[in-house]
Amino acid sequence: MTLDILAVCRRPPESILALCKEYEKRLPKNFSLRFTYLAPSSHTQNAERRKAEEGTRLLKNIPKNCYLICLDSRGAHMTSSSLAAKLQILRDHGRKIVIVIGGADGIDESVLSRSEERWSLSKLTFPHKLVQIILSEQIYRAWSISEGLPYHRV
Repeated sequence: MTLDILAVCRRPPESILALCKEYEKRLPKNFSLRFTYLAPSSHTQNAERRKAEEGTRLLKNIPKNCYLICLDSRGAHMTSSSLAAKLQILRDHGRKIVIVIGGADGIDESVLSRSEERWSLSKLTFPHKLVQIILSEQIYRAWSISEGLPYHRV
């Protein structure tokens, strides 16, 4: 299983990439995380125009028949256990899974309307660098729950 993660941000520094890779290394060989970075829009004057441009570029990078999940502050809140169950279901369905982390202004409606789910990591707002680490860790945690490993303790 490969989870493709599209992030509207500049490529993070090596220290952030190393933390994400640490969790990916813990996953089995047949389970990987693949981050793709799309540069934020250069339109500095208008937030809606930035979101629209980023949305157009995101849609060009999202495969047609994938299961698309957008990280959105208005999305569903989950526990780590419910995330584990969700990923197990998605893995069993065999469709390619793509998760989108939007730009600083959020995700354009054109992408949100294409998504099959919207997830919220928290009611708090996090910087992109931290979101990538949290998402990597939660995916590893979900896998460890599914496998009955002691990493996740209640």
